[in-house]
Amino acid sequence: MEFSTITLKVIENGIRQQKVFQGLKIYSRTIPADNQTTITHQRIYTTPKGNFVFHQHTRPNWEGYWREDENRVMPQDIAESTVLKICSSLDELGGIIPAPVLASLASKVAQDEIVEHLDI
Repeated sequence: MEFSTITLKVIENGIRQQKVFQGLKIYSRTIPADNQTTITHQRIYTTPKGNFVFHQHTRPNWEGYWREDENRVMPQDIAESTVLKICSSLDELGGIIPAPVLASLASKVAQDEIVEHLDI
């Protein structure tokens, strides 16, 4: 696997920071809130030491901002939030990531199938 420099933005107690490490993204999904006011991005990275980094960033959904709706929530009134969790096993993310996805990821990592080199 070829790892690259990953820079993640993290908000801790209102202070914006950056966390930098070597890693490879192995999972990513975007989840809109039911009321469409926020969007949550979840990502999992693997590191050269065999650890996993879970990063979640919830931000205002600016896509719906221009709707004609007098009762809409203003995106600038929604606070951003982040989660950064370093795990030695994907099992530690149970309850956050769907179980079938975690099982599939664990299988691919165990069998070194994250990167497939194609001769095309």
